[in-house]
Amino acid sequence: MMTPADMERVLESLDRRLTAIEQKLPTLATAGQVQALAVATGEQLTSMARATAERFEAMGRDTAERFEAMRRDTGERFDAMGRDTAERFHAMRLDTATQLEDVKQFARVLNEQTNDRIRLVAEGLEHLTRRVDDLPTRHEFRALSARVDDLSIAVAGIAGELSNVGQGVTMLTTRLEQRGVI
Repeated sequence: MMTPADMERVLESLDRRLTAIEQKLPTLATAGQVQALAVATGEQLTSMARATAERFEAMGRDTAERFEAMRRDTGERFDAMGRDTAERFHAMRLDTATQLEDVKQFARVLNEQTNDRIRLVAEGLEHLTRRVDDLPTRHEFRALSARVDDLSIAVAGIAGELSNVGQGVTMLTTRLEQRGVI
């Protein structure tokens, strides 16, 4: 059992606690206040979530539009580059064909000129041979022999030119074959 002094101490302790609670009670929110705060916070969160969703949707539409514009622009650029490249190749093919025809014509002209020179040399040699056969003296033979030597030098020069032309035509033909023109 408790003594009156113990009871007094318990009552004082209870009184102190009650005073502390009474001081704290006015600072605490009521159930209605907590409910109103919860509703307001929920509305704010819902509004923020709605605004964020709308922003994301707008960003998604904007991004999709940008990507579509970039895709179209890139496609148009590639198409233009393809057309330009095709036109360049066509022009190069025509230019190469024209150059090849020019080279063929030049080779024909050189061939004809060479044939004419060879024919002239052959005729000259034939004429000299007849004259050598008809020579009565050694002096005339030496003069004709000198002319034959001159003609031989001319023939050697023409042969060198023919060789150079043949090498040039061979090199040109090889290059044109490597390019796939002929």
